[in-house]
Amino acid sequence: MHRLSAFLLTVSLFLILLGGAFLGFEQVALDSAAYDRIQSGIGHYDYIGLSPDAQSRVNVVLADYLAGRRQDVDIEESLLGVTQQVFNADEKAHMADVYNLFVLERTVRTSCLAAGCILLLASACLARKHIIRAFVSALKAIFLLLLTLATALVLLWTTSGFNRLFILFHELLFTNDLWLMDPRTDAMIRMFPAEFFMQIASESGISALIYGLAFTAAAWLIPVAAGSIIHHPRRKQTP
Repeated sequence: MHRLSAFLLTVSLFLILLGGAFLGFEQVALDSAAYDRIQSGIGHYDYIGLSPDAQSRVNVVLADYLAGRRQDVDIEESLLGVTQQVFNADEKAHMADVYNLFVLERTVRTSCLAAGCILLLASACLARKHIIRAFVSALKAIFLLLLTLATALVLLWTTSGFNRLFILFHELLFTNDLWLMDPRTDAMIRMFPAEFFMQIASESGISALIYGLAFTAAAWLIPVAAGSIIHHPRRKQTP
């Protein structure tokens, strides 16, 4: 029974960790202020063809669209000295693909958190008075899993490099070549060069790690509370 409860706890904690990590990723990946800050650091506004204020307005539109707060990325600005739609048809089609990925990400995030909490409660009831011992066993398994994943990521990063991983990511997730853009005709690739994605990948990764660990730590409250109730049942009142 202890092994089963420890296994269920391990699965539940991994799901909670994953759901929290997705939520942490969203805090950066869907934050227009983060876009502004990174682009300001790169400082290629003349190359982009937009003023900093115009770029900031475009960033708000993109972040709101990906977060599901608006229906399109239509926006007119003075681009390269001409007032026009910032994004062409191919760029809008690519953003629709990216939007669908974020919809999938949010679905997975919510499902992981919901399933993780349900399994956590089920395993807490199953373990009963051994809940703390089972939880410690689960934490050890999660630590080994994280260590293995971190080692694999470091090896991938050092052997392949960001650019190769970035290309592989797009080849795996997109079924068309709309993500292959020409800076002469596509404003989006000028707004979001490789330097931008390297920075936002680093920041969203750190945020994902912090949120994932925080959610996992918070999950400790459930087995602790369950153990407390089991070890200290409410006394019956005598008439």
